[in-house]
Amino acid sequence: STARDLAYKVHTDLGEGFIRAIDARTHRVIGSDYELKDGDIIRIVAKT
Repeated sequence: STARDLAYKVHTDLGEGFIRAIDARTHRVIGSDYELKDGDIIRIVAKT
């Protein structure tokens, strides 16, 4: 699944407010269409 898919799975409001995701290890911005891999740790940035 993608970073945006994960945001929706956590909470609908988080998915709807999704702005971007950030790789927690490298601090790089990843796009909403980035396919998550096993072991990825991300921070989701969203408007509330």
